[in-house]
Amino acid sequence: MVKFSKFDTVVIGFAFAAILLIPVNDAFADTPTLTITNLVHYNCDSPAPPNQNQNWCNGTDHYRIDVDGSTTGLAPSQPLSFKITDSNGNTVRDYSSFYGTAGGVPGFGYEGPVFYDSTFTEQYNGSFTVTICAPEFDVCDSESFTIN
Repeated sequence: MVKFSKFDTVVIGFAFAAILLIPVNDAFADTPTLTITNLVHYNCDSPAPPNQNQNWCNGTDHYRIDVDGSTTGLAPSQPLSFKITDSNGNTVRDYSSFYGTAGGVPGFGYEGPVFYDSTFTEQYNGSFTVTICAPEFDVCDSESFTIN
């Protein structure tokens, strides 16, 4: 039987504690996912479906977007980023108060105006991309759509 000195015992104890306190390597952790599963855009004056919020239009003829998706490995109410850009890279909509679902099926959903920045902005035809990200994990998904 091997006898350890008091010094050896302390060193071995510190080494064991350090091993227990080392965070798990990210290579062993599951990478969260975020996937857009449904994307619909429409003129606000169009009848339901898809426009379930026609009463919010108040006679304005603006385009709206409804985007839904699923997530795995994210916390409830996970902060997400939501951005719509045009084909020239101009930001059309940057929604900063966007979160994943708080309960139920993990995911996210947004229904609102495309051309909006604290007030309705000028609309125009073209190709657009909506990108939703979980910045904390550097995980994103994007979908393109066209307004004619």
